[in-house]
Amino acid sequence: PAGRTGRGPLPRRQPRGRGGAGAAPAAAPAAVAAPPGLDLARPADLLAALVKLRAATDGSLAIEWLKGVQYGVVDAVLTPFFTLNSVTLSWYRPAAAGSFQGRRLEVVWHGVLSGNRPLDEFRNPYTGRTHRIPPVRTGPVPVVLGTGGLRRPPRRGTQRREAEGGIGPAVTSATRVWIPFETRTRLYAPEVPRPVFVYNETSTYAGQLAQVLDPAAGRADSAGGKVEGQRGTPGEGLGGQRGA
Repeated sequence: PAGRTGRGPLPRRQPRGRGGAGAAPAAAPAAVAAPPGLDLARPADLLAALVKLRAATDGSLAIEWLKGVQYGVVDAVLTPFFTLNSVTLSWYRPAAAGSFQGRRLEVVWHGVLSGNRPLDEFRNPYTGRTHRIPPVRTGPVPVVLGTGGLRRPPRRGTQRREAEGGIGPAVTSATRVWIPFETRTRLYAPEVPRPVFVYNETSTYAGQLAQVLDPAAGRADSAGGKVEGQRGTPGEGLGGQRGA
């Protein structure tokens, strides 16, 4: 799915949005010299800047919302399925080895493409089959955000999870900053060499440069864009469908 997100500390309720697939990095101006404060060329400072935009560095509770459209892709042709919506509550505190440790609670639901009505069933246009797609709550779960990306606790059960990711490099203008954030996840079933589920996410968080670089500020208002790609989603009837 490609979507827009926004984030702000509770109890503030400021609307925020961000562009769709690939919008933020392509539109960002060329890098210029940053004002004094955090050094975005240093991995530890870049991580702190990302946490300010994603949540807060001082343990404050923050809310992040996402609204986008989920597509099926076969032979490079996109077919819109439904809207993908989520609300996430999270907090982070500094931890060992320059990382941030916290907890996240996320609620995800689907909706019709036109209007705001929630959707609890989905007819797969590739197979003609109808599947239930109820709302899903994840967490609260402990997470660790480091210079190598987001780490989650080991998965329970027999499936094995592999994850990797990265942050940056940051791009700045005279007043704005854009920080890319990438996550790649694979799930493996026992004795199956190929992953049964693949998930890739690329997000770009944007905010005011002075606010992000201020070492005394624990958080910064943010907006941006996100693109996700996944293969094998049994709950939506997409597992095993070529390219869908």
